[in-house]
Amino acid sequence: MIFTGVLAGVAFLQFIAMLRQEKWMRANTKISEKSADAATKAAYAAQYSADAAKWEFIASHRPKLRIRNIDIHQTSAGDVMANGLRVAALPTVPLFKPGDHVTGQLYISNVGDSNANITEVGCWVKWMQGTLPMSRPYEGENGNVLDHPILDHPMEAGQTHPIHFRSDTPMGNEGALVRQCSNGWHIYVMGWVEYVDKLNTRRRTAFCREYRMPEGRFFAVTDPDYEHEE
Repeated sequence: MIFTGVLAGVAFLQFIAMLRQEKWMRANTKISEKSADAATKAAYAAQYSADAAKWEFIASHRPKLRIRNIDIHQTSAGDVMANGLRVAALPTVPLFKPGDHVTGQLYISNVGDSNANITEVGCWVKWMQGTLPMSRPYEGENGNVLDHPILDHPMEAGQTHPIHFRSDTPMGNEGALVRQCSNGWHIYVMGWVEYVDKLNTRRRTAFCREYRMPEGRFFAVTDPDYEHEE
């Protein structure tokens, strides 16, 4: 009986020890879970902080595209040759000659502080009498600059790329009036460049340049519907 009582006491003590050990293990498990949860939250906070810093940096050092140096190609009628030697030059073909398409080039420059990924470019040559219409002539059109190396490739800050353009139709008999900007005739090179930054934020630069005399050059119009940078 005494031996049985001793065994019972030992078993009871072991039971108490097991309860305490289980309680201790539960406490440690909770502490571990809280530590793991705290570590996870800290990791999320660190990642959020890093992302926020990245977003802030790109937002404050964003790319910005600008259109520059619109130039109409002016061709020469050629040289007069005699016995293989140049003896005279024929006069230069005037700008906006009736029957010729208006061709030229412009430059897209990234004047911002980070890379831009150009997704679409549209460029049109339009001549008309009177002021610019309320609805832009290219409204609803897709980009018409296709298969160009500039598309879907990062354009680094400070880089500049040329874009060539050509009018959809040849110049009519109004070419001389267009060239002199007389009788209310104006000619414009207009369009837009769409691009995204590293955060995939989509922006568009719209441009509209008017040929003016007597300067004989293209200048930006003062109309935010046609000329703006987002």
